[in-house]
Amino acid sequence: MITRKLGSTTVETAPIVLGGHGFIDFMGRPKPAIEEAAKVVSYLAEQGLTHFDCTFASERQIYSEILKKTGLRGKLLPVIWHGWHEREEKSADDIVSNFKYILDELGCEKAGMVIFHNTWPEGPAAGNVEQPYPDWVFEGFQRLKSEGLADAVGWGMLSGGRLSEEYLYQIWEQIDFIAPYWNYSLRRQQFMVEFAREHGLGVYAVGAFARGAVFKWPGVKPEELVRPWLKWILREPSVFATSVSLSTMEEAQLTLSACDGKPMSGEEALYFHRMNFPIQMVDYRIHNGQRSLQEFEMMSPEAHGSNMISRNMIKWKE
Repeated sequence: MITRKLGSTTVETAPIVLGGHGFIDFMGRPKPAIEEAAKVVSYLAEQGLTHFDCTFASERQIYSEILKKTGLRGKLLPVIWHGWHEREEKSADDIVSNFKYILDELGCEKAGMVIFHNTWPEGPAAGNVEQPYPDWVFEGFQRLKSEGLADAVGWGMLSGGRLSEEYLYQIWEQIDFIAPYWNYSLRRQQFMVEFAREHGLGVYAVGAFARGAVFKWPGVKPEELVRPWLKWILREPSVFATSVSLSTMEEAQLTLSACDGKPMSGEEALYFHRMNFPIQMVDYRIHNGQRSLQEFEMMSPEAHGSNMISRNMIKWKE
């Protein structure tokens, strides 16, 4: 399998990272049994994957079981999303101690990557670019590297849009890579990929295949969509990795077939750009302070008059 380097860091691995929403938290998908999930993880590790993406505490508990069952602890490194607000962190020491707690949950000595979750309610995520994160936040994340707890620190640009891009200008020297949403947020964000390339930052494309839902979309044959979609993401050499939510061996093999380093064929490109949208998808939505499962509809890029996917192409179902 081809490998890529994460920006200017020493991290080098396959361009695919296992996990993310959908593999373990099964949002809208059948929950995989531990035995089946362990087989998928073992198979992917044999093929050269070295990292897995885990977001929530529930995922960490399940991954811990998988690592025990497969004997891959120490060989597979976690990609950890760390939102300091979640544990009411107030100092660099808090960040370090809480990160050690997360590693302990996983049974791992260190993480391959740690992503600073862009969700501080009083800062850029809420639209206040003039209210930067305190210096101790970045001090804490740099300590994770200096103390050997993580190989690289990234910026999770999950709120997307202009405000996140503007804040990136202020902090890029304090991070190793960016983690923008690509297809899942329905926003390609090519501008940020170019910025990362010019400044020696890696790119971790988050949310590949819409939390794994692409394998379940009605009327779409995964074998006709997965390869061209992955190749579309990985055509950019600056993209170090993308997280793919897999639940079955069939999905794993199908995904790996796209990581051969070859560009998509003319037939694949034609299918990819002429996919028959709209496609029904499922996601969480916050309404009146409550988090609930909702459906939304994604309009065709052609119908929208553009081959670029954007937020304007989403229509929520009430």
